[in-house]
Amino acid sequence: MSTSDSFKALVGKRVVLDLTSAADSAIARGKLLGTIDAADGLVLIVELDEAPGTRRSVHTHHVTNARAV
Repeated sequence: MSTSDSFKALVGKRVVLDLTSAADSAIARGKLLGTIDAADGLVLIVELDEAPGTRRSVHTHHVTNARAV
């Protein structure tokens, strides 16, 4: 599991997020646009490669691995 700082270091980069089985898909791939500090953790805002111009929010408790590509 990554830390908040390691997620924030990926802002502005293309990323692949491996997600838990509780998430609605196994991975999210796209540009990490930013983060939101929520009361229960960090939320990532991703512009998905398969849907340019749209945004998806992913709470970090659903992320098992995050890497720049």
